[in-house]
Amino acid sequence: FYLMYDGATREVLTSHLPMVAFAAAFYAAIIGVMAAMARLLCLEGDKSKAFQLVFVFGNTGFIGLPLLAAVFPETGVVNLALFMIVDQVVFWTYGVRLAAGSSGKVRVSPKNFFNPNIVAILLALAFVIAEVPLPGVVDETLSVLSGVASPLCMLCLGALCHFSDIGKALRSKELYFGVVVKMVALPLTAGSLLLMAPLPRDLVASAVIMMAMPTTTLVPLTVEAYGTQGDYAAVLTVATIALSVVTIPFVVFALGL
Repeated sequence: FYLMYDGATREVLTSHLPMVAFAAAFYAAIIGVMAAMARLLCLEGDKSKAFQLVFVFGNTGFIGLPLLAAVFPETGVVNLALFMIVDQVVFWTYGVRLAAGSSGKVRVSPKNFFNPNIVAILLALAFVIAEVPLPGVVDETLSVLSGVASPLCMLCLGALCHFSDIGKALRSKELYFGVVVKMVALPLTAGSLLLMAPLPRDLVASAVIMMAMPTTTLVPLTVEAYGTQGDYAAVLTVATIALSVVTIPFVVFALGL
């Protein structure tokens, strides 16, 4: 909430609204691509759905947030928040259905949308649009708390990597197909098209970085809660995070961003 509130203005928000349309187009494309890839790799049942879930949703929180806040201090979090409006809607509808697999444990409910991410984004948007100032003590408190975001993200990622069997994931052939398509080919293709459009350079770069994100750590947690492929999703998630250290810089430099 505070990172967006502190870094956005009504004018910046308005000029970056195309990010919402881009996010919708991106998810329509990636959902279709990953469904087709699961069939080509002959993945079946719950494993097929877990694979699709892993490579549809990127880690906009733990990795995207600190990365974009550092690269684009003035607009990065705005781009992220606008992208996450679509991201969260798709995750808590299509995503949870994939996570449940054949278990039938989950039903899409309006309660799914009252989670911290969505509430924080909508509140921040409301404050920015209405240009409502926060009281001094509240502003200072939230400023201190928001400073914890990036290091806390790194601690969580480190813990996840430490307790996961990365070697097992590296032996899964579908990992490499997913990484090449989702984290390299798609960002390069879409990024090249976006560079030809009359869009702010930071918006294009932010979109490319978010497309190239590794899997969100929410995926294995959700699969564990609702489905049967939690371990499979977890090892693939950690492997994508490890490989993203190479793939994200490669995509950015290849596009000249």
